[in-house]
Amino acid sequence: MTFDIQALGLDQLSAAEKYQLVEVILGTLPEYVDPGELSPEQLAEVVKRRQAADQNPGVGRHWRDVIADLRKQP
Repeated sequence: MTFDIQALGLDQLSAAEKYQLVEVILGTLPEYVDPGELSPEQLAEVVKRRQAADQNPGVGRHWRDVIADLRKQP
């Protein structure tokens, strides 16, 4: 499924509203996703990122931690 930003009216949102929408969407993501639910491109990206994380332990942060920190900012 592809999304058209203009057709959905997302181009009309303010930056704050876009960040709020991202938080809502991220909040709906499950902790685990069956690889069969991903497209080949998405799966390849996940594998690439996982390999990078394994090769560089301690670098980067879980997205939930980043969102939690962003919520603390004024």
